[in-house]
Amino acid sequence: MHEVFPALEIRFNRSKRLRRLARKLYHGFAGEALESVRAFVDVTCDGISHGLDTFSTDEPVYTLVFSIFTRNRRMDVASEIIHELTEAFDDADIQAATFECVHMGIVGTDGPRIVDAVGFATMTFELHISRKVAQPLVRMGV
Repeated sequence: MHEVFPALEIRFNRSKRLRRLARKLYHGFAGEALESVRAFVDVTCDGISHGLDTFSTDEPVYTLVFSIFTRNRRMDVASEIIHELTEAFDDADIQAATFECVHMGIVGTDGPRIVDAVGFATMTFELHISRKVAQPLVRMGV
């Protein structure tokens, strides 16, 4: 996830409307109390599947959960953030130097609803990437 988050943050920051509505993308609070000005989006990795790996490539599929926190009870703001996250990340071509994006798509959405007097929603995405791995060393003449 250490190489994926910077690419997600770049994609998030490219959308002026998303930055205006949701302010900032954080990595990995996982429900902990956060001393931050709301609204914001927190992304966590819910799992990594390596079912598509081959001998010469590493092709993990990341399950990413985007948690949306708004500053008040207005559900329309949370709905707008969901819309903007969909525009930014559904079928996105995430750019990074260490991997190529194969596919990114929405798996599910929950909310928006009111939790602790603020708007809250989650969106789950699957990010399938392809990254090259070094060939194993072969001993010759043994």
